[in-house]
Amino acid sequence: MSDSSLSNLLRLGYVFLMCRFIFGLLLLPLLISATLAHAEDVGCGESFEAYSGDLQPFNYVNNAGVFDGLAVEVLRRISSRAGCPVQPRMIREISWARALDDVATGQGDIIFSLVRTPEREELFQWVGPLGQLRLGLVAQKRETIRISSRAELLNQRIGVVRGSAPASLLEDMLGADPPNMKRLVGNEQQFRMLEEGRVDLVTQSAAAAPRILDDMGLNPDDFEMVYVLSEYPLYYALSPDADSAMITGMQKELDAMKIPGEDGTSEYERIRKQYMTGGGMALVEPAPGSVETEE
Repeated sequence: MSDSSLSNLLRLGYVFLMCRFIFGLLLLPLLISATLAHAEDVGCGESFEAYSGDLQPFNYVNNAGVFDGLAVEVLRRISSRAGCPVQPRMIREISWARALDDVATGQGDIIFSLVRTPEREELFQWVGPLGQLRLGLVAQKRETIRISSRAELLNQRIGVVRGSAPASLLEDMLGADPPNMKRLVGNEQQFRMLEEGRVDLVTQSAAAAPRILDDMGLNPDDFEMVYVLSEYPLYYALSPDADSAMITGMQKELDAMKIPGEDGTSEYERIRKQYMTGGGMALVEPAPGSVETEE
């Protein structure tokens, strides 16, 4: 091959490579646009509204000021694998009642960790379960309160978080809007009022109560669970108009996460052990009518 032929061939190769490069640059914005459009279709992006609250060890704000916990870590992984990553920095805490309403009406996208009750079933789309929640009534040990029947609950001043699952459970037990039930805005207000003697009992989960008390500077050993209301699986609740492909993808990834590997443990179980350390709130000998189940 002559030198001129080789030179022409090299020039043609160079021109071909440059054309491919320029074509790639022209195509890149279209690819980015298509990716962003897909993200918007499934509800992803910075506008994604994720709400959570203080339900340790499932979800809580850590010392760095961002959400952490078993449910947060599981959500981060399954949402990313489903193509709609929800990062801890995207999760906000607002009034629980408002967050429930926002997601149910499509103004928000996801709320967790949520008890899946019959009243809520048609309001959301669900992914889970992500854990078990034992709900009960907590008292100060020094008060030695013992409940032997549901009727005795009417004699106790009970603090509940407005819009919470325990509030619904108590209304089912005691009737609509019982006069002895005080609706409060959050966990800390519950326990402050309990400590000050302004209520006799507060509703709380066995797993969360010790951590909340410890964070408040109170001794968890000074409190006990005196009555079990029920035990429920926890879920992620998504807006009714959330993309069905995202819901299916997240559920598929969560199910896969729970399958044991070669060592006999699942990815989910390893995450669970990371956060579910220590025991829950002490439970006194259950009185007749109290529901006792294994956590």
